[in-house]
Amino acid sequence: MIEYLLLLSLNLILLWYLYIKKIYIRNPFISIYYFGFITLNVVGSVFVYNSTLIPYNLNTDFYTSEFNNILLIQTVIFIISIPFLFKIKSIKLNIKINAKDIQLISSFNLKIIFVSLLIITTFIINNGIPVFYVIDFNIGSTNLIENRSGFFSSIENFWIYKFGFYTLPLYSTIIFYIKYKYIKSRLNLSLFIITFLITILLSLSFLHKTPLIFLLISLFIVKVYVFGDFKFNSILSFIIIFIFFIYFLYSIYYMGNEKDGYFNELTIGILNRIFGVYPIGLSSAVLYTKANGFLYGNAMPNIIGLFPDSVNISKWIHYYIFSFDGDAPPPAIGYSYVNFGYIGLFINSLVIALTSYILLSLINILSNKILKVLLLITFMTALINLSMSSLFDTILDPRQYVLSIFLIFLYNLKSVR
Repeated sequence: MIEYLLLLSLNLILLWYLYIKKIYIRNPFISIYYFGFITLNVVGSVFVYNSTLIPYNLNTDFYTSEFNNILLIQTVIFIISIPFLFKIKSIKLNIKINAKDIQLISSFNLKIIFVSLLIITTFIINNGIPVFYVIDFNIGSTNLIENRSGFFSSIENFWIYKFGFYTLPLYSTIIFYIKYKYIKSRLNLSLFIITFLITILLSLSFLHKTPLIFLLISLFIVKVYVFGDFKFNSILSFIIIFIFFIYFLYSIYYMGNEKDGYFNELTIGILNRIFGVYPIGLSSAVLYTKANGFLYGNAMPNIIGLFPDSVNISKWIHYYIFSFDGDAPPPAIGYSYVNFGYIGLFINSLVIALTSYILLSLINILSNKILKVLLLITFMTALINLSMSSLFDTILDPRQYVLSIFLIFLYNLKSVR
């Protein structure tokens, strides 16, 4: 455990340094990626350093020296990159709304709501009611995960439905929130609260925790980057609200479990599902390489046949941990290590840095500030996702750019009169 304490202490010191120097303002993308790394990969690595904390019936010691080296090397890479972060210009997001802006925002939001409803209706017609609203929650958390995996395996092009159930309602909530903050009225407050509650309900549709977490994080991003509110009270309020929603969500998951020791089981389950699963996925990827060797690119998407012996490492890890089919992707650093070993960590960091710089520059070109905010949220959440999945499922996923272009198109689409 001494390695864990040293690693955690080093990262907490770095995180504090980035905060007091306000590097999160200069470069929001790299800052949010680093925040995701420390919270989702470093903090939760205690489940790997002490495998007895893992709430699964596994007889596996997940800790390896390679696992420790990966986290340490990634931390050192962040330390080396700090001087470069000071040189990057900050994104300007101060929004001053006038009467014309209000009209444009309202029109844009109506289009967002219409497309979202269209996608949701199409899903229900083709696939029925989402699993959250029809499943028996008394079957226990393990069976819920298994049923959820089986549900997704039968749905094609789910990413489009995610756009309707998750992304567009989130955008609408953000717009109503911004509108209320600038024009405080009972009507605007009511519209924000109603939209927020509906978005929460939609985020639970497929029994995933991530959409609800990203909804809360997105609102916090707006508070920080649009309204400049990054005070201690705001952070504390966010943490309290976050904990409340997470306990609410997982109390549903654990509804069918044994009642004896329920609260302790629920708490350990929450800590593991938020902080533990991604380090466990990373350590499982390391164990794969120890048994099978490095994949030299074969864990990357085989879109044009460059990797004929491709391996779905996400499915391998899920079966290794749970003994049934599903997906449990390691973080991006795990994919990089599986493919190219330690050198893959440097390649991964370089790709993230270059992509982040290009995206930040492109977003700054946009004249419309609402679009800036929505795209900032889109890619900041994608960068957090790097601590949960691969480059090709996050910032290098072509679908992210298709949806971003569609959002810009939707904004500029003239209403039929």
